[in-house]
Amino acid sequence: MGNDKQRNLRKLYKDFYDWLVLYLDEQDPVGLLGEGNPGREYEPEAPHILAALPKVASADELTERIHAIFVAYFDSELAGPLSNYVGMAGEIYLKWHQMRLQKNLPSI
Repeated sequence: MGNDKQRNLRKLYKDFYDWLVLYLDEQDPVGLLGEGNPGREYEPEAPHILAALPKVASADELTERIHAIFVAYFDSELAGPLSNYVGMAGEIYLKWHQMRLQKNLPSI
């Protein structure tokens, strides 16, 4: 995803984007932070997840998209199985819809 698109997404959905980056660090799906890396390790993946949100019809579909993003950034072994992303995707999906309703945010 280009830097301009990433900046636009961050600006338009700043609160959600910031929450998403912190949430991804909290979940640490591939164990980067356990290796002593600084926070915001998953920021490169966040805009791809954000861009996928309005295109998915369910948390299950988002699970598949998030898993594919992590496989593309890392590899299938590091990303782990799809089942590792179910809870995380459900929380992201729920938070996205809550925040959009609460703040009347436009779709992407």
